[in-house]
Amino acid sequence: MAEPRRTNGHERWSDAERIAHLTGGNLVDGNAIGFATPQRTGIGHFSLRGLPKAMGGPRTVTIAAAARPLSDAGIVWLTRTSPGPRRALGYVMWAHAPGAHCHSYVPDLPAEAQAALCERAAAVWAAAARRGTVSAGRAPGLVRLELTLIEGLRVDLTWETGGDAIALAFRDLKPEHLGTVTGLDGAAPRLYPTPTHMDWATEPGRPERIVEAAYGAYRRRPEELRD
Repeated sequence: MAEPRRTNGHERWSDAERIAHLTGGNLVDGNAIGFATPQRTGIGHFSLRGLPKAMGGPRTVTIAAAARPLSDAGIVWLTRTSPGPRRALGYVMWAHAPGAHCHSYVPDLPAEAQAALCERAAAVWAAAARRGTVSAGRAPGLVRLELTLIEGLRVDLTWETGGDAIALAFRDLKPEHLGTVTGLDGAAPRLYPTPTHMDWATEPGRPERIVEAAYGAYRRRPEELRD
C-alpha cells in the first residue's frame, strides 16, 4: 500500500500514490496498479503511432480494448500490450455514440492523441457490436449502497449493478445529484461533479474524500449482487 510523503508536516501524494491508496492497489515502477476485473471481455486490438513516450510512443503501440457486454456508458478500457510490459492507458467513455471522450491514466495527454484513441476505440466497439459481443443498454438494477456524511452533509451512494461507477446524491440540498465517481475497479477512480455543485466538490481535498467514500461503498457492496 502506498504511503504519503510529508512536506512541512503535511501529507503530499503523487497522483499515482493517491490512486493506489484509494483503490487498495500498489505502485509498480511509479504506476498505480488496481484490481483485475473479470467482468470485462476483450473486444479487439489496434495500433497507433505518434503517442507520447509515456504511452510507449512515438513508435507503433499495440493496444488491447476491453468492454463489458452491456454498458449504457459505452466504456472501452485500453491496455498497451507492446512495446514493453502491459500497461493500463485509460478508457474511452461513450464509444458507442457522439461525444466520446478519453480518460487517460497518463497526465497531460495531447488533444490529438485523445482524439485518435477515441476514434479507434469507437471503431473497435462498433465492430464488437456488429458481432453481438457488446451492446449499449442499461445494466439491470440500481442499488442504494450507503448513506454517508461528507463535510457534514448526508449523501446517498448508489451503484448500478454490473458497473464500476457510484452516483452520489445529497439528502438535504437541491439539486440532489452531486456527481458520479467512475473507474472504481481500475487504476484511476475519477469524480465527475455536476456543474451546479462543481465549486463545492472541487474544494481542496474534497475530491479525494468523495472518491474515497465512493470507493469504500463500492468495495463493501453485497457479494450476492456482484457479477
